Amino acid sequence: MKISISITSVIDDICADSAIRAIFNRRDTVPPLLTGDHCEALGRVVVTAAAMTAGRLAARLTKFAVSEADGTIGFEVADTTRVRPEALRHYLETAVKFAAMYLVAVPAGDTAAADNYLRCHNLTLDSAATALDSRPALTLRPHYC
Repeated sequence: MKISISITSVIDDICADSAIRAIFNRRDTVPPLLTGDHCEALGRVVVTAAAMTAGRLAARLTKFAVSEADGTIGFEVADTTRVRPEALRHYLETAVKFAAMYLVAVPAGDTAAADNYLRCHNLTLDSAATALDSRPALTLRPHYC
């Protein structure tokens, strides 16, 4: 199954998360608000975060590619028997977003946020792996003699 995620969509999610964090955490230690002005830099971070995500799912991927011309990141998953493409795309977008937020928080010196984003990245990938590894549910069919 081929899953394509939009770099722009991930950047939009990062900017939204950054805005929410800035509103609710009025501290001096919070990194500056990330906005659309940071798109070019965030695009590079998103590509690195996608590679980080692909590395964690390497055993389940048959292909990973970045198309800068299209602004997309492609994941091709080996086993697709139980997970819906929309759900897997959401897992991958979310994992890439959290990995990108981690990569931004580390150099900003916000270790608490970095640890939290890395934990969220890992939990999202664990959920995706569980969905990919799940077996079909047992179905009982009544048989009347």
